[in-house]
Amino acid sequence: MVIMLCVSGLIAAYVGALGFYFWRLTRPDDMLSLPGEWSHLVSNSYFINLDICPEREHHINSLMKRLSIPCERFAAIDGDEAALKYPDVMIPAKEVGIKLSHMGVLGESEPRGWTLVFEDDITFRENRILKYLDDMPGTAELAHFGIDPWTMLWCVLTFRFQRVSNGVWSTTHPTRCTHAYAVTQSGAKKWLAQLEKNFYEFSIKKHGYGIDRVYICHTISSIWDLWKVLTLQNTSYVHQDKEQFGYMPLTSNSVLYRRTPVL
Repeated sequence: MVIMLCVSGLIAAYVGALGFYFWRLTRPDDMLSLPGEWSHLVSNSYFINLDICPEREHHINSLMKRLSIPCERFAAIDGDEAALKYPDVMIPAKEVGIKLSHMGVLGESEPRGWTLVFEDDITFRENRILKYLDDMPGTAELAHFGIDPWTMLWCVLTFRFQRVSNGVWSTTHPTRCTHAYAVTQSGAKKWLAQLEKNFYEFSIKKHGYGIDRVYICHTISSIWDLWKVLTLQNTSYVHQDKEQFGYMPLTSNSVLYRRTPVL
């Protein structure tokens, strides 16, 4: 009986602490400020696209135009061809192409401002990029626009996030989201060093980005928002591949579909 009471008390204390922690993470900003200008915050922006996927290029171009995001195409590297050059690599050919493509675009970063990188199957609800980048501290080097919901849940349950602003959290926990991100030149150099050092077996979970603290930009402002994302009730989580799959909801363990960031 005493043990049960102790366990119940510990559970109640944890739930109370978790509720207070989540409230602090999602509370409204004390002051609202207007974001800076695009040219002052962003040096360049790219979307990664394979030559054999013109329908995705059309999608991402339309999306960027609708949201007034100036963006240029970066030709992705074909994984099947690239894998022939790296026979000892321990990852699938498709991932070899993805890795080399990101390494290429990271090399395009400039000393001033942020470099934005998007994969061509993402979708946004709205453009909050300038607001998020304006909230970043001067030491920030990498910001993800979105995060895998189950990683987010784990980080919340284990108190791994620190609040920067309403919609921007930071963490030292490895986060896996390369679908849309902003990186500074110093951050790009650190990430490239990790990729080159561990090219044949690179894993974000195992090797990280070589960056101490990563920033997460999102639209989670309540338990209900988090629940909608975890249960895939948010229709913005779709994979953009009309020819094969159409607009379909994603599952956390899906091989065919990837979770898209929501802003």
